[in-house]
Amino acid sequence: MPEDKKEEKKTVEITGDAVEKLIDQVIPKTHEEKLRKLLDNMQPQHRLHPDKVAVYEVSMATMAGVDGTPGWYDIMTGSEESRELGLSTTQERTKEGLVIYDRFQVVHRVVPMQVWMHKYTIVDKEEYLKQEESAARGMLTNAQQMAALMQRAGE
Repeated sequence: MPEDKKEEKKTVEITGDAVEKLIDQVIPKTHEEKLRKLLDNMQPQHRLHPDKVAVYEVSMATMAGVDGTPGWYDIMTGSEESRELGLSTTQERTKEGLVIYDRFQVVHRVVPMQVWMHKYTIVDKEEYLKQEESAARGMLTNAQQMAALMQRAGE
């Protein structure tokens, strides 16, 4: 008979991700827990710039063709516009592989022109507020201008 071999007990130390995977296999999680865990680990795709605003300048002639404007203006990192504004020179991505965008709050400015014009301009928020304050002393607000235009158009 062959010699009896002594069985050696091997111990394996499991840590970190391996433990989580083992626990996930043994104890199933609900969909809400899985979704919460995924969302907690996600990196945001937008970087908000609270010190700057995107001024959306629209002419009176263009207003009838504009359905609505978003509350945010996004600029893709590494784009030509991003390089011109000095925001980023290369395209940045999240750890999930999504492109990161610089995000600005949109404010409206109606320009009394009869040519087709609509453009976004990034300015410092304090500078914009000072301009609006000085303009508000002698002019109608954007909402009042829009209401007057709608009345003239018969809407």
